[in-house]
Amino acid sequence: MLVSALALVAALPQTTPPALPPVSDDGSIPESRVLYDAPRRVDAEPSPAGALSPRSGSTTLLPLEVGEEGDMPRDVAFTPDGQRVVIVNRDTDNVTVFDFASRQLLATIPVGDFPVDVDVAPDGSVAVVPNVLSDTVSIIDLSTLTVAATVPVTTTGGGQPYRVQIDATSTFCLVGVIEDAIDSRFSVIDLASGTETLSFQTSSQGAYGGFFTPEPAIFGNLFTDWQMSSDGSFVLVPDRGGDVLNSYDVATGALLGTAAVGDVPAYVDIADDRTQAVVSLAGAVDGVVRLSLAGGVPTIVSTTPTVNSAFDPQVRLTPDGNFAVVAVLNAVEFIDLNAASSVTTVSTGTVGDLEITFDDEYLVVTNFNTRVIRLSTRSVVRTMTFAATYDAAVSPVSHRLVGLNNRFREDAHFYSTDGASSQFLGRALSGPAPEMDAPRRVAVTLDGTRALVVGNTSRSVADVDLATGTITNTYEIGDRGWEVATDAAGTVAVVTSTETSEVQVIDLVQNQLVATLSVPTRPTEVIVADDGTEAYVTTVAGTDRVWFIDLAGAASSVGGSVIAGQLGTIGWARGQSSGMALSPDGATLALCVSFDDQLRLIDVGTRSVITNVPVGDFPIKVAWRPDGSQIVVSNAFDDTVSVVDFAGAASAVSRVIGGVQDGFGIGFDDRGDELFMTEYGFNVNNVRVDNVISSTTMNVGVGGRPAFAEAVGSALILTVAYSVAAIRLAAPVTALVDTVQISEEPSDLAVSARLGLAVTTQPGPNDAIDLTSIGGTPTNECGPGVPNSTGQPGTISASGFFVAGVNPFFLTATDLPRNSFGYFLNSATTDFTMNPGGSQGNLCLGGTIGRHLAQVMSSGPAGQISIEVDARALPSVPTIIPILPGETWSFQLWHRDANPGVTSNFTDRVTVTFE
Repeated sequence: MLVSALALVAALPQTTPPALPPVSDDGSIPESRVLYDAPRRVDAEPSPAGALSPRSGSTTLLPLEVGEEGDMPRDVAFTPDGQRVVIVNRDTDNVTVFDFASRQLLATIPVGDFPVDVDVAPDGSVAVVPNVLSDTVSIIDLSTLTVAATVPVTTTGGGQPYRVQIDATSTFCLVGVIEDAIDSRFSVIDLASGTETLSFQTSSQGAYGGFFTPEPAIFGNLFTDWQMSSDGSFVLVPDRGGDVLNSYDVATGALLGTAAVGDVPAYVDIADDRTQAVVSLAGAVDGVVRLSLAGGVPTIVSTTPTVNSAFDPQVRLTPDGNFAVVAVLNAVEFIDLNAASSVTTVSTGTVGDLEITFDDEYLVVTNFNTRVIRLSTRSVVRTMTFAATYDAAVSPVSHRLVGLNNRFREDAHFYSTDGASSQFLGRALSGPAPEMDAPRRVAVTLDGTRALVVGNTSRSVADVDLATGTITNTYEIGDRGWEVATDAAGTVAVVTSTETSEVQVIDLVQNQLVATLSVPTRPTEVIVADDGTEAYVTTVAGTDRVWFIDLAGAASSVGGSVIAGQLGTIGWARGQSSGMALSPDGATLALCVSFDDQLRLIDVGTRSVITNVPVGDFPIKVAWRPDGSQIVVSNAFDDTVSVVDFAGAASAVSRVIGGVQDGFGIGFDDRGDELFMTEYGFNVNNVRVDNVISSTTMNVGVGGRPAFAEAVGSALILTVAYSVAAIRLAAPVTALVDTVQISEEPSDLAVSARLGLAVTTQPGPNDAIDLTSIGGTPTNECGPGVPNSTGQPGTISASGFFVAGVNPFFLTATDLPRNSFGYFLNSATTDFTMNPGGSQGNLCLGGTIGRHLAQVMSSGPAGQISIEVDARALPSVPTIIPILPGETWSFQLWHRDANPGVTSNFTDRVTVTFE
């Protein structure tokens, strides 16, 4: 993968929208980095500033961790014997220890809050970890693999220890502490006693930038680089804001000297003999400064500009002290320090880390393609292609390297580094398997009881029981899980694994993964036919296609494909690919051919292209009208929506709706009367609703950028920044009716109509889903009822979205006599009448009572009756009426019984106030 997959972009001011979102024609993943003007404190958990003011409803955060995990591996170190590897995991506040040879996990050790660095003592006795948000340092005994001491660092109110280095004699460690990031400090900790022996003030230290990968919502800080001398006598600290290099006496904290090295000193490296150092510059002129060190006092010897530009210029001295190696754009540059000139540039791609092997023979540059460079010839002798590798460590005694993929996954990569014979040896999750990391996409079964959640970085799918809020199963999938879909009956799920070009088939009855199919290249979107016999999958790399998957459990197979045109992805809402939708009758697939500006219609029966309909610029999402008469397409780059009248090969655009900025969410209500279009454009904060019958338009302000949306009955459920919102479509009036704050900005939305839940995925530090209810809360009253012939009283419950005029809304009665018929009652008035008409039960309603006689049902062998209520047409006297905003309605079930003679009974009462 080339630099386009690691685009290094400076952050734009929040008031300046990007001209266009980034697009990719092969589904590659972008990563962004940003540098600050000066170091800052760590803001680990951004506050939900984009959240709307809640009205009613509630949300519950459900973590998806599967036991202990190792999330966001942030640094790695070898033990002195080169046998074990110590990894610090920021988001799960622990350290994991692996055996290098077997790549087996040996231990998981809890530490403090937000650990980001680790160093191992040269004698192998301990590992030390600074905990940024705990203001402590954890000392881990490597013989017992337990925390031996937790040491508080001195602070003046700011704290935040972030980096550690142990001296060569394994006596003490030096810890950088951010404080207010203007005046920072060092803490010196005695390792034997586990106590702080000195704390002294320094120039600015802290987070000088960060990285962010939108798809898995991975973020991290880039921290000030400083270096302690090999004998532990002094430490050199680049001051980025002050354009100087400061040297401090570690024993006393005294300032030994200052060198005005130039604009934005970034990284520093000290020769083992302590005679010289190099500092890289990342300001107006990129370059390397050579300094002499007499008693730790830095003096500038020369400054050499680099030939190439350098965004984040890591720098290393070669062991002979004659050259500096500096990271520049897509390469490393060798600077001859004696001649003060650049002599060689070696192409490497964007640099992850620079590590020199134990024998001083090779420089290893980690990246998507990790390269081994012979230092004597400054030439690449081996390129190892696997996956993105960043922060790394080399063994002190052998040709071994461990690198972390912490930008796109949460993995540790294991390499040998012996020149031309170097090789990638394998990978491991940074914590115990299985893990459930970066929940990206979610599908809810049609009955609303189960959610299937794709773990983008952990190669897993979680099966969640929504009624109990528990994970019932975890299924292993391929790399970079993208999308999941189920059939109407909830018997099968199909998952796309983009990076490994696989499709997984999960049997939801047997609760097991039954098939893994090869589907080249980079499968993304997936739809499962309602009857569960077929799935449709798009691929976005190579020759883009729509693949037909014949679903038959373990015998599932790839049944063929049709060429799709040029599909791709767009950097909206953590990455979206060219959308497709299946017609209501299941016969026609509509596909956005984004780069060709076309809508392709495919006959799924004959598996052939029907026609291509020209639409707007970069079509990205598509939806069918419920009666199948029209298709609507959102066009990302010209802010239009194309309305296509469907007529087979004669299908054509009949209307173009303009001024819809980035209509990411698009579709119809259940009747097909209301067309909704979310506007994801910068600062639009709007949902447009067009009435197809009257041709009238409404703009519904939602107070933030609407991202994901799903129409359920007559409700539009959508995400808006850090909230879930509900819009009533049409009667009694189209309006925003509820907003509920959720934990973070999500990466997907699915809706359980039966349970009245919006399920949103939360990648990043949460690795969770939010379960959000909309509208009022039902209350059971007038109970328990009188026991029926089962010996138990019947019980009523209400579920769904309790919003006036919004469907669906369900009533369920349980604990009923088997095979007895009954029907529901409603009233806006409560009352109590004992044994009306000779019934054994009690009527708990008064006033005008409506009877749901059109939905008379038998309780069947399960002793249960459940109906869907039309909130727009509630049975009443003398006619049907809609539920209006603010109204309170109560419901009860009447049923026949034999106890012991023929009689009747009632359940208790449930009461709901509707938004």
